[in-house]
Amino acid sequence: MRNREWVYAAIAVASFVLMAGSLVLTYMNAGEGQPELGEFVPAILFGALFLVNLVLAKQNKRR
Repeated sequence: MRNREWVYAAIAVASFVLMAGSLVLTYMNAGEGQPELGEFVPAILFGALFLVNLVLAKQNKRR
């Protein structure tokens, strides 16, 4: 279990797809009005997960 690059790659792809899907669904459900700030929370959390994953993957490569 020393080489975990594939785990970081899988998490990155999944979180990016979920973030993009969440944004698409937010705008699809908004209809004619503007989406509220609370509707962006899932996309923001998936985006944060994506960024944290990138940092951890980079730190893992240094070791």
